[in-house]
Amino acid sequence: LFKDVLKLEPAASQALTTTMGIPWVIKPVYGLMSDNLPICGYRRRPYLLLFAVLACLSYFALAVPWLSPGALIATLLLLVTSLS
Repeated sequence: LFKDVLKLEPAASQALTTTMGIPWVIKPVYGLMSDNLPICGYRRRPYLLLFAVLACLSYFALAVPWLSPGALIATLLLLVTSLS
């Protein structure tokens, strides 16, 4: 995606890939949040559903050819997919 579609150099591609890994670092915070802030009495189910829907929408936005996001938007969309 970064090389062929967005025409990025290897250094920029690696920087964006590293940025997409940030959600994996803060996953323990999501765990604490879901344990301590239940939604409608459920602890994990609403959070899983919310982030799954966000991931599906992000993948859809990346897949639609006429949207053709720039490098920053593509990185943010891939960052959102990493949240689930």
